Amino acid sequence: MRTGGKEAWILAVLLALFVVATAFLTQRGELNQRRDQPTTYSTGRGGTKALLELMGKQGFAAKRFERPYTKLPAPPGLLIMFEPIAREGGNLGEGENDALWKWVEKGGHFVLVVSKKGIGRGVQLDAVGVDVQANHAADLPVDSGSSPLLRDVHTLHVEGDIRLENLDKKSQKTLVSDADGAYALTFTRGKGRATVVTEGLA
Repeated sequence: MRTGGKEAWILAVLLALFVVATAFLTQRGELNQRRDQPTTYSTGRGGTKALLELMGKQGFAAKRFERPYTKLPAPPGLLIMFEPIAREGGNLGEGENDALWKWVEKGGHFVLVVSKKGIGRGVQLDAVGVDVQANHAADLPVDSGSSPLLRDVHTLHVEGDIRLENLDKKSQKTLVSDADGAYALTFTRGKGRATVVTEGLA
């Protein structure tokens, strides 16, 4: 009887340790996943808090936009979106896609940073394809006059395995590319402009 009671006690302790370890690893995994999300609240691998703070220190009126895109302020303005969107499965809500492009047409500048986790989710871009290619780090020359975002920039360091495919070369301009495809392209929409870049350029 004593032996059985001791074994039961040991099993209970082991079970308790297993439950605690499982909860800890689950919490740690969720925390790491949140850190990898492209949110301005995170300084982790995928976080963009450093970019927000850098823009503020450079004198830009940079701030988080945490409302639905149907509530965008009147343009002009610059909106930067990192994929995947950390809500609703990574997609814009009902009416947000139309509202976003109407905002651009009225004079807004929209910058979309594409990631592998965001391919096919979020913003609807009919004339931009996304391919996964070899990862080649390089310093590429750019035309500083091709976009206001490249003013006084003559070389960009790029890396990563994502490339953009320009499916409408008549209305879309490739800004940065190598032999495997584009890292950035831009196009006008009404009075505004949209620029699409890969995470390897951001």
